[in-house]
Amino acid sequence: MKAKLSLVLMLGLLMAIGSYALAEELPVYSPSSLAQYDGLDDSPAYIAIDGYVYDVSSVFADGTHAGFEAGKEWTEAMEESGHGTAPLTDLEPVGVFVALELTLEELAQFTGRDDNRAYVAVEGLIYDVTDSARWRGGMHNSYRAGRDLTEEIMNASPHGVRVLGNVPLVGVLLPEEEE
Repeated sequence: MKAKLSLVLMLGLLMAIGSYALAEELPVYSPSSLAQYDGLDDSPAYIAIDGYVYDVSSVFADGTHAGFEAGKEWTEAMEESGHGTAPLTDLEPVGVFVALELTLEELAQFTGRDDNRAYVAVEGLIYDVTDSARWRGGMHNSYRAGRDLTEEIMNASPHGVRVLGNVPLVGVLLPEEEE
């Protein structure tokens, strides 16, 4: 798989292959989970480019290389640098990168009503069902978007998780903070 995929191609790939299938093949990283792979204290050095995460430990001494810090998303900066993304062409992705991180409270705003997108969470991943014909107005059967539907998809849906391959993976659900 070539590392230099435009965001448009990557989104097309996610929809064509099925975002759930891709998430099953490769781990999904968000900004906060990617930050843990900063190349410091014996952790691997990962960076995200064009929606994919790469292990660059071999060239990121002490978590940096040519002014870039590991543990971050660098698509725009790499394109603007003299490097471009050419150095990544020989690397296989180790994960998928999504920039969106929402809490349950924030997810509740994405109901598909009032010109908002319609998002649902399943097993910690957030999917955009806005353009799905089955989710008109943020509703499918008796289910409303803006919620974590893991229980419903896993236990009550006749389709199960396979239908998630028809909608884009857009983010991760952040765990609730304990008080």
